[in-house]
Amino acid sequence: MEERLKILVMGPTSAGKTSIILQVIYGLNAKDLAGMEPTMLIKVHPDFRHGSYLCKFFDTGGQERMFDEYYRPEREESLFSKANIFIYVVDSGDPSRLRLARKEFWRSISRVAKYSPQAFPVIFAHKQDLKVHLPPDEIRNILIGPAELYQEYLPEDLQERRRVEKMVKRITVYGTSIMDRVSATGERVDYWKRSDEAIIEVIDKYKRFLKEDILLGVEARKVYPEKFLNSLTSLLVDVDRSLSSVGSVVLDKVSSFVIASTFKESEVKDTLLGNIITHAALILEEREKGFPDAIILRTEGLLILVKSVNKEVAFLTAFPGNKPFDEVKLRKSVEKFLEKISEIFKNVS
Repeated sequence: MEERLKILVMGPTSAGKTSIILQVIYGLNAKDLAGMEPTMLIKVHPDFRHGSYLCKFFDTGGQERMFDEYYRPEREESLFSKANIFIYVVDSGDPSRLRLARKEFWRSISRVAKYSPQAFPVIFAHKQDLKVHLPPDEIRNILIGPAELYQEYLPEDLQERRRVEKMVKRITVYGTSIMDRVSATGERVDYWKRSDEAIIEVIDKYKRFLKEDILLGVEARKVYPEKFLNSLTSLLVDVDRSLSSVGSVVLDKVSSFVIASTFKESEVKDTLLGNIITHAALILEEREKGFPDAIILRTEGLLILVKSVNKEVAFLTAFPGNKPFDEVKLRKSVEKFLEKISEIFKNVS
């Protein structure tokens, strides 16, 4: 089954965004890509097929005045919504634009987190083939830390701010170049990737991210402290013991990833239960408009209860479907555990 991907590519002018896109779409080499003209505003490139994915690249011009256009209220939602992958490209060999790169990184990723919270975010520290350049770790430090350098660019709304900070913790940084990975002596180098290879790796990682990392808690381990996750998992064990449930999950409603779970991997991977967990936030959003109480579903021999803990977090627990349950009593029993879950989140650092 064919799946469509929207890949949004941003970064300062002359960072190499268009060359990266053309290299992967048409298989061009560095000589073919010499002398590229700067992109003006937004260019949508022809579809690129990789496996079951049909990828649409949104290429954005990087002149400073153009960034202001992207953030205009009437434009930003259409640009930043429904993005599956967000790639921010930085010229590693041009220190004169790094201040602009940091500023626009925070302004753009704030919009991605707002309109596409499930997007897979990456940074390309590009032009690693240059004799003088900054390595990927230094590019990460310049863009993302220390905190006092970017606070002014974060949203004022606390919930939106936390959404951005969560997304930033999930970022992967790649060293890239449009050049072949061969040194002056003819040996293959491993400290950066050719940009088309990096794009393919990002698309493949997105597939794992969507199918496994979100569902199995991999993303949560990037965002939350280990001690917090252990406490939350211990509480879910108590939930299962007290309620005789077969498993329970705490979910991030914004990004739809599992924060803590007592289900086995085999119980959620490629199963209807796993699909319900992945879409629990959407189910709650639709049903809670008219039914603010817990939602109870019966499927695949299970009785599944889904309930919001707060604006950002949801709880799901499942029971054997062949056993009778007093639903009123069950809802009341769950409420006391929701209060404990809420209290744990108040103390998370």
